[in-house]
Amino acid sequence: MGITINSSAVTLGELLTDGTDTPIPEASISMTAAESAAVLIEDFGGIEAVRSDTYGRLHTVVSGAGSLENAVQLLDDAEIIFINNNFSEAERLKETTKGGKIKRTKFLPNDYLSAKSVLIGCLEKGIPLFDEDGNPMGKSALSDKRSGKVEKTPEMKLAETLQRALKLAREIHGESALSVQVMTTSDPYVTTVQLVKA
Repeated sequence: MGITINSSAVTLGELLTDGTDTPIPEASISMTAAESAAVLIEDFGGIEAVRSDTYGRLHTVVSGAGSLENAVQLLDDAEIIFINNNFSEAERLKETTKGGKIKRTKFLPNDYLSAKSVLIGCLEKGIPLFDEDGNPMGKSALSDKRSGKVEKTPEMKLAETLQRALKLAREIHGESALSVQVMTTSDPYVTTVQLVKA
């Protein structure tokens, strides 16, 4: 299945009532950008090798839209193009509510919906999509920020790792394992953990 860009309806009413022969009305966003995003949506459903950077590409599309409103409009246009070009009129009609709205989640890849939710949700909450150094933030990091989860410091991560190491040591050595300690070495890139036994 591939996307072929044609003059097809972009509003649901036109999409469902007029099929694929309806010309595209003027959109608020360049159709080239929407068509590009529609191809990206298709890539989310592809094999792993193709999908390897779909989140990064969607991040670029959303952050490059300039505003929340533009990003939402662009993705809405792209979703309609994707659905219109990849599913028959019969398939679209089957997944339409009584109110005439298409159930987009029935057609869009789950990975795309998840990534879109995180990116648009962050924009809605005013959370920047880039870190302090200007690098794009990953989906998990943005999801944590969106949910209010505290980012762990290296010290916090080390403490958790030591607790897991102690638990494992106690499974192996029993209660004689009192603690685990980080030992310094002459090499700054090597960390040694030592088990302290009773």
